[in-house]
Amino acid sequence: MIQSILIPKANYTLAAAKKWLKDRGHEIVFEGKQVHETKDYYRFRQAEPKKKYNYRIIKIPKSKGIKFIVGFEKK
Repeated sequence: MIQSILIPKANYTLAAAKKWLKDRGHEIVFEGKQVHETKDYYRFRQAEPKKKYNYRIIKIPKSKGIKFIVGFEKK
């Protein structure tokens, strides 16, 4: 499960980040919140975090630094 998508500000404008998401069928707005900005990233939540998952950050190849926070169900 993709919990959030992190798009680096150094490589993408906010408009370009939204286009990247839209072109790939990902959510841009989650429960009324469009984007959470940190110093280095635009963060687009795709699902609420849940305690039944362990989370890992996965770098997306050939994406200029985009990362997915992915949840794996705990065993």
